[in-house]
Amino acid sequence: MRAGRGWFAAALIFAAAGAATAQEIGRVSQLPPASADVERVRTLYGAAAYEEALAAMPPAIEGALRTDIEQYRALCLLALGREREAVAVVERLVSDNPMFIPQDVETTPRLRTIFAAARSKLVPGLAKRAYSEAKVAFESRNHEEAQAGFKRTVDLIDTLSENERAPLSDLRLLAGEFLKLSVPLPVPAATSEPTKPLLDNAPTRTAGAFIGPIPMREQLPAWIPPDGPARRTEYSGLLRVEIDADGRVTSVTIVKTSHPAYDAAAVTAARQWIYRPATRGGQPVPSSKEISLRLVPQ
Repeated sequence: MRAGRGWFAAALIFAAAGAATAQEIGRVSQLPPASADVERVRTLYGAAAYEEALAAMPPAIEGALRTDIEQYRALCLLALGREREAVAVVERLVSDNPMFIPQDVETTPRLRTIFAAARSKLVPGLAKRAYSEAKVAFESRNHEEAQAGFKRTVDLIDTLSENERAPLSDLRLLAGEFLKLSVPLPVPAATSEPTKPLLDNAPTRTAGAFIGPIPMREQLPAWIPPDGPARRTEYSGLLRVEIDADGRVTSVTIVKTSHPAYDAAAVTAARQWIYRPATRGGQPVPSSKEISLRLVPQ
């Protein structure tokens, strides 16, 4: 008798779940087609109908809805024990949308771990590719495209953990400097007032003679060409270093790029340079200095 009651209770629960699912499917039918596809998959996944959810996934969908669909595809594959396929789905999703990071409430701990591994594996390469493409745009004077590419490089690196960002610190620095260079300079506002000439008896704004900074440590790194073409080509570039009143370098700007591999090394080295600070009237003052880069064939 007890067994019969247990079976009857289970049947009631199953029927209630089926009714809830039917109600959900009815609600989904009122949504736009693409959204309805995602909601249908979500409903089937929530009902543990993993095979049916996979079969219900549309073959072509774009934008944020595609991200949702692929995330549910990976969840269904994991639930069915098909982890290798789930990893492939996640890696494809990261390649297509590397800025996407799943929220804890929308996924499972195992899928979050797979996402973290996929991003650690793929995002550094995607950031380097974004930087290379931005450099090409920059050198072609396509500043809008260059700006977007350098910003994407910075944003991609910043989504990584601190340990994962460390090997990309020089790349992020370079991308940040080029990002500043790729921003168009503001056009000065026109003025209706004529410029007044300086009077002969106008007080001078300088107080004493200016003496520029004197290098105490200013050594550029050795040039090691990364490939055959680089060994046969001469490159030239220009750095600008900003030096504070203590003789320390506060910032390094690439005025003209030489070779991407050398730019990174030169910027890293320049940040460690030390100077006897510039003086005006015998008092230490901040200053700047430009350093020419010349890489000769080897």
